[in-house]
Amino acid sequence: MRVLKASLAVLTVVTGMTMWANRSFWVDAYSGDREPADLTIGALDLSFRADSSGPSPFQLEEVPDTRHKTLPAVGLESAPAAKVTVQGGEAELKGLITGPAGPLPGAEVVIQRFTNAGAAVVRTQTNAEGRWRVKDVQGGRFRVRAFVPGQFGSSGSEVFFLQDGESRSHNVNLAGPSDVPIVKGVPFGEAFVGGQGTAIVFVANRIIDAEGRTQQVPAAGLDVTLLVDGVSVVLTSSPTAVTDVRGYATFSFSCTGPTTGQAIAQINETGHAVSVTPCIAPPEPETDPDSETDPDSESEPNE
Repeated sequence: MRVLKASLAVLTVVTGMTMWANRSFWVDAYSGDREPADLTIGALDLSFRADSSGPSPFQLEEVPDTRHKTLPAVGLESAPAAKVTVQGGEAELKGLITGPAGPLPGAEVVIQRFTNAGAAVVRTQTNAEGRWRVKDVQGGRFRVRAFVPGQFGSSGSEVFFLQDGESRSHNVNLAGPSDVPIVKGVPFGEAFVGGQGTAIVFVANRIIDAEGRTQQVPAAGLDVTLLVDGVSVVLTSSPTAVTDVRGYATFSFSCTGPTTGQAIAQINETGHAVSVTPCIAPPEPETDPDSETDPDSESEPNE
């Protein structure tokens, strides 16, 4: 019954829409000026026959079964999104790209413009003096990056707003891959006073990729010596460990007192301050409330 009601409801709506779209046909049908042809409404085929007994000279022969018919979707097509561009305005962006030794000629400069509809990018290069310029720029939110592939890059960039018609200078200072490694401690679990703990030191090298981004690459095979106070923390492993393929050097220690976890990781005779797992006081033992004695409930001695 529910299927039949739903089918009739769909047929009613579709038929009404078709009658309005073909109103001249129905006028002719009621006036008897001409015989109607068969109609197709989406996936429905309607046939008519002559009948002079009713108010209309034509009657629908049979209502088709719509339970297994798929009707075409009706909707509005959305307009294509406008293409986001950088140029096409009256603003101007320019700047100077420098490295450790001064201006960098031939550096790649990437200008990105952001809108709610998306982003667009244009690229240019610096001249012999390390300067660059892009004219006829639209206003909006921008980000400027610069790099020399594999040699110089920047660790970050800022997003700024450019007014239409504004001339703005944006200088970028680039850095090369550093010989100083990245060294930091990695907290690992908990270490309680009177117990054992694990200290992990992570070591990585800085490189510049093909797009000028600074990347961290784990440094494997390096000797790392961990220096602790020797009072509250005592190393139970060798003070020197070799980094694995993940750049991790691992040490074991025992806690004789509370610490803040500060230590020195020495690599190639250069010390680096690191934070490792601290020694903390053990948690207080939980007291069973059922084991406490109520002085008012002491039993009297047996007579």
